[in-house]
Amino acid sequence: MCTITAAASVAALCAVGTASPAVGNCVSAAGWAAPDANLATQVVDLVNQHRQSLGLTPLGVSSTLSASARWKSQHMAYYGYMTHDDPAPPAARTAGDRIAACGYNGGGWGENIAYGYATAQDVMNAWLNSPGHRANIENGTYRAIGVGAARAANGTLYWTQDFGTALDSGAPAPAPSPTPTPTPTPAPSPSPSPSPSPSPSPTPAPATSRPTVQLTGVPSGGSRTATFAWRTTGGSPASVTCTLDTGAAVACTSPWTYGGLASGSHRFTVRASNTAGWSSVTYTWTVYGYR
Repeated sequence: MCTITAAASVAALCAVGTASPAVGNCVSAAGWAAPDANLATQVVDLVNQHRQSLGLTPLGVSSTLSASARWKSQHMAYYGYMTHDDPAPPAARTAGDRIAACGYNGGGWGENIAYGYATAQDVMNAWLNSPGHRANIENGTYRAIGVGAARAANGTLYWTQDFGTALDSGAPAPAPSPTPTPTPTPAPSPSPSPSPSPSPSPTPAPATSRPTVQLTGVPSGGSRTATFAWRTTGGSPASVTCTLDTGAAVACTSPWTYGGLASGSHRFTVRASNTAGWSSVTYTWTVYGYR
C-alpha cells in the first residue's frame, strides 16, 4: 500500500493484487453521482501518452475494469471516503472482490485512487510524483486500464484507475503506432561533382539592448495548479528560465504550468537574458489547505 498527501483535502492511494472471488455486484445505487466519461477518457489518454514516451505498450480500455473504476469513484463520492476496500453498504469487500464482481478475471491488477484534484492533468501529476502510483502507471506487465471519475455533492472529484495484466473480451486493443513509409534511396549520379566547401556561418552581432519581461497571467490564490504567462520587450531574449521556490532554474516558454502544489506560500521567478543583459520578475502566492 502507498499513500501521498498533497494537502489536507487532497490525497491518493495505490494497491496491487491478484484475482479474488466476486463479492456483491457492480451496480451503482440510485442517488449516486453520475460518472464523468470525458474526464475518464482524458486520464486514459494521459496514461498512454506517458507510457509511450517511455517506450511502453499503450493500454487498451477494458469494459470490466472501467465498470469497476466507475463504481468505485461513485461509491467514494457518495459516501465521502477514500480506501481501496469498499465499506458497506451495499457490501464490505476488498478491491479485488469488486474488480472480480465487475467481471474482470484477467489475473494481476493494480489500482490508484484519489480525491480533491480538479482536472485530469492535476491528478496525473500527483500520481506520477508518487513512486507507488507511478509504478502502477508504468508497469510493463499491464495491458488494460479502466478509469472512473465522479463528483460528490460538495463538488469534490473522486478518481479511480484500475489496471490489468490481460485485455479481457470486452477491451479493444490500443491502435498501433503507424509504420513509417521507407524513403527510397536515390540512384547515384554517374559522374558526381564534388560538393563545394560550406561557407562558415556569420557570427551573430551582439544584442543592442537587454530584454525586459512582464507577467501577463498569474494563478488564483487557492489553486493547486499554477499557470504563468509573460511577454518580453526590448532586445530578443537568448534564453528564458523559470524557477519555482528553491528549485533549479529550467528553460521555459509562456505559458508555463506547475501542478500538484502543496498548501502554503510559493515563489515563481521568470528571467530573460541576452548578451546585453537580463531582467526578471517574481510572483508569490499561497495555496490554501482545508480540513
